[in-house]
Amino acid sequence: MIRSAFWIGLTALLLAGCAANVTDPTVADHSIRMRNNFIESINDVKIGAVEFGTVSSGALTSYKALAEGSHAMSGTTPGGAKLTGTVSVSGTGVHKWTVTIANTGEASMAQD
Repeated sequence: MIRSAFWIGLTALLLAGCAANVTDPTVADHSIRMRNNFIESINDVKIGAVEFGTVSSGALTSYKALAEGSHAMSGTTPGGAKLTGTVSVSGTGVHKWTVTIANTGEASMAQD
């Protein structure tokens, strides 16, 4: 009897531990990546505290976690052009975002 109670308790504990890893739809979970369609690479790319390093021309980075809110965006091309702007992300649940630098140098952001 004690052995059965132990296994039932252990099984209940394992199930409760698995349930705790389920994403809570009331919590914000944002990720962002960069797509560089500009003719030059962009060095030292940052969005808030998120660092992408150098993003080559034609490259798409992997997603990185980003806190909800407004974040400064920065970077510099080898030719001296500056990437500046502000990125704002909000919403509960899971959101994935892509910032795209167009061949004209304009930045846009879309939710994936």
